[in-house]
Amino acid sequence: MEWKPKPWLAALLGLIAPPIGMLYVQRPWWALVYFCLATGLSVGVVLAGGFGLASLSFLPPALSWAIAIACAVHAHGIASDAAPALRRSWYSLWYALTSFVLVPMLVIVTVRSFLWEPYRIPGTSMYPTIPQGSFVVADKRGFGHYGTYGFEPFRSQEHSADLAWRSDRLQARRGALDGLHEAGSCRSR
Repeated sequence: MEWKPKPWLAALLGLIAPPIGMLYVQRPWWALVYFCLATGLSVGVVLAGGFGLASLSFLPPALSWAIAIACAVHAHGIASDAAPALRRSWYSLWYALTSFVLVPMLVIVTVRSFLWEPYRIPGTSMYPTIPQGSFVVADKRGFGHYGTYGFEPFRSQEHSADLAWRSDRLQARRGALDGLHEAGSCRSR
């Protein structure tokens, strides 16, 4: 049985998730290119936020839409010009495309729910220990009553608050942060 990608579906998948649109039309290298573009944009947004470039806040959504629209047009063109194929690649099947979206989402939800969760300090309530605008990663292992759900993934910790952070003002406030960093964690018993 011959298979030919549907142009409208390729365009829709390319608009929603550019790498998935390229996998649907059986172009894994283009999927990698669009994935790297989206990942590079995300890393650039985080770095730009760390450098205080908040005045360019319109740019990331505009670039995201530009990448998605370019991929949708590209995928539609590939699907329109594609010749019918006798054999369809495994990564272009519906269950593979779905797993490429669901597995990373499951990993992210699991990590953020049970292991670590990032926060950004919006105000000055923690100043001078943690400056405003710092990124904080909370260690959630050992907290929670997981035994209720029938499993105990981590040993329970006694009110530990292990923190890791990155601040755009880390060098300027190095002296204030050294005491907290050397302690490593605040434990109350």
